Amino acid sequence: MAEPHAIANYQPSTGYGLFDAEYDGARQELVVTVRCAFRFTAGNSEDFPAADPGALTWDDDSKSEWRKGFIDLIGARWSGTHAFRCTGAGLESLRAAVRVQVVEADRDWHFRLDVKRIPKGQWTGSSVTTHPGSKLETNHADLDSEDMTPTPKGGSEGQLGAVHEFGHMIGLGDEYGSGTKIAHRALVKDALGTEISKGTSDDVMSCANRVGKQHDVTFLEALKKATGVDEWIFAE
Repeated sequence: MAEPHAIANYQPSTGYGLFDAEYDGARQELVVTVRCAFRFTAGNSEDFPAADPGALTWDDDSKSEWRKGFIDLIGARWSGTHAFRCTGAGLESLRAAVRVQVVEADRDWHFRLDVKRIPKGQWTGSSVTTHPGSKLETNHADLDSEDMTPTPKGGSEGQLGAVHEFGHMIGLGDEYGSGTKIAHRALVKDALGTEISKGTSDDVMSCANRVGKQHDVTFLEALKKATGVDEWIFAE
């Protein structure tokens, strides 16, 4: 309770993602930080031959607007969805609300975000590439300027690509498609006692934007590592 407990450059046991986690016992808060370097690139006119050239280029204002929008969106969508409590002897009063923040960084970043400018209403595939281990300045994400615009993916609402791709940055795997090969499946089983399978749903790692308990399991794992206490569970 007297001092923060932190773990830097943490890669979950899923083998994906990279972030910092710090638990403040006095504030009863777990802060998850992902440092991002933003790189803005022009779109390819060959991919969008009918587009006005201005729709494929960035200026300082549009870069600033997108960057701020991404930081605000991720913080709003991934923070405060679930909380944890400690069951360790003498520590039962401890709680951990989750706050997620993206911090811009030109060096020692967890992820470089390569954001391509495309025309409004268009769509390209986005992705996140993570390398094993906790080495900095190796991981990157390929995003586009429309990744904060809802896109129909089969859920009851359009998916925000940026919110889904951020899930990969914190160590989660895809849940759409079929089968049971999901990077965070074992963590979900351990934390919640449930088996998850791929399919079409409103979950953020499937086809829409819902952040369920199963999507906070890498935060729970990081909390245990940062505090050195394994007796943390989801609060009801």
